[in-house]
Amino acid sequence: MEYINLRTKEVQAIHQVYNEKILDTIKSLLNAQELLHLNMISQSCGIRFSSFNMFSYPYTKLDHCVGVALILDKFISDNKQIFAGLIHDIASPAFAYAITVEKDELTKKIYEKVVSSDVLFDYCLQNQLPLHEVTVPHTYPLVCNEVPKLCANCLEYLLHGAYFTKLCTIDEIKELYNDITIVPNEENIPEFAFDTPSLGINFCKISLEMGKRYRSYEFKIILQIISDLLRLMIERDEITNDDLYKFGDRAILEMGISSSDKRISEGWKKLSKLDKIYTRFTPLEGEYCKKVITKSQYVDPLIRVRGGYTRASSFSEECRNEINLYLNTNTELYAYVLGFQDLLGE
Repeated sequence: MEYINLRTKEVQAIHQVYNEKILDTIKSLLNAQELLHLNMISQSCGIRFSSFNMFSYPYTKLDHCVGVALILDKFISDNKQIFAGLIHDIASPAFAYAITVEKDELTKKIYEKVVSSDVLFDYCLQNQLPLHEVTVPHTYPLVCNEVPKLCANCLEYLLHGAYFTKLCTIDEIKELYNDITIVPNEENIPEFAFDTPSLGINFCKISLEMGKRYRSYEFKIILQIISDLLRLMIERDEITNDDLYKFGDRAILEMGISSSDKRISEGWKKLSKLDKIYTRFTPLEGEYCKKVITKSQYVDPLIRVRGGYTRASSFSEECRNEINLYLNTNTELYAYVLGFQDLLGE
């Protein structure tokens, strides 16, 4: 219950849009330390610790997971899916996406987290939730699904991202959210959709704008720097891989700044002041220069047209063109930053 009361006003505002009431079940499950740990991990993967302000807002993995559960509770009454949504990121390490975790390993860690938690495991037993299903988020397409389909996980991170980066006001978020329904898609699988074509098309554009930020060179190079700093800390036995699942972002950051290895301590300090990224077509000798490839995240939502539902790109030429431009824009140049080569160079 303490987490519920300590949320920032902004987090409470977006959660209130998702669902005016927080299910008592969700409140009781938030007593699980395994879930509360997520409140120490940033949803933006540590980008906020740099000088770039695109993701400077405080929004945690727990805020995101609670948001996903609230969305699912608003639209469906299936305890299995609501629980799966709430715990879908429970195995996130510190700095999240800066750490590569294979899908099978992630599924195993989610299972282990749930089984090792008295609160979560007891809830599964009492409500006869199948562990082999609820600990695999992609079991339920409304919880997690692949691009460009719209699921609760994707809907939540796009809506909170649009709100906190000021792409949308809270009233605009409400208008989008209140237009959503659930329909069978072209594969006869349930999916979130929009009843008003213009709102669905607008949401598609918002997803493309957020996708550009998530695959920006600033985002990618900072993830790479953090990844290399964590690798160095593990190699120096200053932390273990398990520590990434035991501590939060800031605790690991402080360990790094306090490191006796100057490469590590100076690297973390420089990260906090980093505000310039450069790109080029070829590698640059003598500087920290990387080609980092990430997935293109966007949504081509279902929209209601003439009594049926179709993809926004099938109905709107503008939407189709913007998606094609987004997917065909080269974002795989080399990115480099000054002052990191001596610290993190090969």
